[in-house]
Amino acid sequence: MRVTSVVLTVAVLAFAAAGFAADDREATNIAPNAGAEKAGAKKLPEGWSQYRNTPAEVGRSEKVYHGGKSSAYLKVTNFKGDDYVNAGLAVGLTSGWDTGSDKAIPVKPNTKYYFSFYIKGGGFTRKINVKPWGFKTDGAGRDMKFPSVALVPTEKWTHYVGSFTTKDETGRVVLMFHVYAKRDRGVKMNAIFFVDDVYIGTSEAAAKAEVPVALQPPPGPVFTPVKEYFEPPPGTPVGYKPPKPGTVRIWDTNKKYMRKSPSGRALKDRPRWSPVPYGKTDYKPRGDLMLENEYFYLFCFSNKGDSISFMPKDMLDPKRLGIVDANEIYKVHDTGVRNFGMGTMRDPKILKYTEKEIIIEHDGLGMRTGKPLPIRTTYRIQGEKCWLEVESVKRVNQQGMHGKSRICAFVRKDNDEFILDGKRATWPGRESNIHAPADTIGIINFKRGLRGVVGAMTFLTSMPGFEKSKLTYLGFHIDRFWEDWLPHDSPSCGAQYVQINGKAVIAALSYKGVWEREDIVKPIAAGGTYTSKFAAKYPGKWRVIGFVATEKNYKPRERVATRNIPESYKAPIKGKYHYSTVEIKKAGEKFTFKSPVAGTLDYLLIYLYDRTENTPKGVFTPMGVYREAILGEKAGKTEGEISVFSPG
Repeated sequence: MRVTSVVLTVAVLAFAAAGFAADDREATNIAPNAGAEKAGAKKLPEGWSQYRNTPAEVGRSEKVYHGGKSSAYLKVTNFKGDDYVNAGLAVGLTSGWDTGSDKAIPVKPNTKYYFSFYIKGGGFTRKINVKPWGFKTDGAGRDMKFPSVALVPTEKWTHYVGSFTTKDETGRVVLMFHVYAKRDRGVKMNAIFFVDDVYIGTSEAAAKAEVPVALQPPPGPVFTPVKEYFEPPPGTPVGYKPPKPGTVRIWDTNKKYMRKSPSGRALKDRPRWSPVPYGKTDYKPRGDLMLENEYFYLFCFSNKGDSISFMPKDMLDPKRLGIVDANEIYKVHDTGVRNFGMGTMRDPKILKYTEKEIIIEHDGLGMRTGKPLPIRTTYRIQGEKCWLEVESVKRVNQQGMHGKSRICAFVRKDNDEFILDGKRATWPGRESNIHAPADTIGIINFKRGLRGVVGAMTFLTSMPGFEKSKLTYLGFHIDRFWEDWLPHDSPSCGAQYVQINGKAVIAALSYKGVWEREDIVKPIAAGGTYTSKFAAKYPGKWRVIGFVATEKNYKPRERVATRNIPESYKAPIKGKYHYSTVEIKKAGEKFTFKSPVAGTLDYLLIYLYDRTENTPKGVFTPMGVYREAILGEKAGKTEGEISVFSPG
């Protein structure tokens, strides 16, 4: 007890040395319940409140405190939307919005105030902002334009001081401890801070004075990190090895991925993966499951904010696995209010697992309804097949892809394609759904991906009759597409959907040189020809599509990086796509386009449409995938597309 007395005496003398007594500080302090000693409603200290943009736990702690016997705290317990937290703990009563702050702390206008506080915590790498939020006397008109104190809480109690001057209209304030950060890029799950001994008043000396520390047992660390990886049982293989050609593999990543767009991070973590034993359909995953064959990955991650990822392997840059072209695939129940099947509601159920075939049952979360609804499908992956088969089990009648590309096409078996080019189509002033024309066999997404990464075609199709449904369409959106590395927004093909009429198929046609957009922008006469710089990499049937503009002084629509679409995008281009199918006998041949009209040859779109007997085995085409995966027809002479399952 003698030690206690000495410590307290020294602390009180230090406080008095600042030029006033402790009761003087208390007399000028307008912060309610400054030491969080009195309990209030909803576990908060009396006179304090919470800003709830995203969920967070707030309350009083009687185990961690600076002075007195308690403190207030905020703990990050969840992330939302773009994998962020946006929450706050307020000294004073407010909803945090533009109204509802008529019980905030009264202040005088045009007056200088000082504030100070003690804070400790952990789990933060990005600074939190502590500053007044001002309101009018009636509690309306939120004003956040006041000076702030930015800090990273540490495990040691630290004293901070700031000041602000009220404005003509300022009648009330709260002192907001505001957290805005991305998961693991500023804040971790369970990040927490404690606040104590708050001062708000007109005395600079009172704000700067040190407050005595209450004697308390030495506390342990206040931040407890969430365990990122689960340790597999002893003897379980760990580490990634590519599956042998013609085989499939399910991997346990040994981690639950809760961040937004986690596919690249999971691929970087491949040394931590464990293979799921073949034949084990009762497997209980420790982490999220990654499915694989030689053509693509399918990642069934836990993050509820995104749909699961379909990743063509040739689109993966081995030097930049943290930034991959991961195509979100939606399963959709359209009831007027669209439910996207996002994230993974429960561990996928393995229905079949051999070296040649995987079938799983997967539940996604219907995110756009008041009550979460499980949206269920099965996914089938085969060795030596470049496509994923999707069948509806519960509440699903559409299969979609979040393409975010410049160019998509409705592929037609015997007719011209319908091309939708985000830089050439007329912007209708709103998001639009472009429905499939007759004879459509599927939708191609032409994607160049990130700079330096090879382009790909992703082919989405379903059973005959799907093209007649209103649920089959291309979306024309304002959205970022990566091809031009736009920093903001631009017209794009934002999503593609087909009706699941029995099943849908998503194919990864991602071989190098399988398609090209060759920009030309040169005059061409009627009957004139142009020989491509692009040479065919594979024998086969190729589609050659030329866009010829017939308006005078034609200039291509180029870079757009704003939601304010220029007038040029709202006026139709006088021009048309012209089509031909060319059979290439051997690799290296170039393409000749003959224009039926005079004008400006803007660009050629060239892609491998169908196989011939000379096309190498294992090189799949849109027509070949449709023929085998949908119609169940054997390829006949087109060796390399032999069906391994019975139709229906």
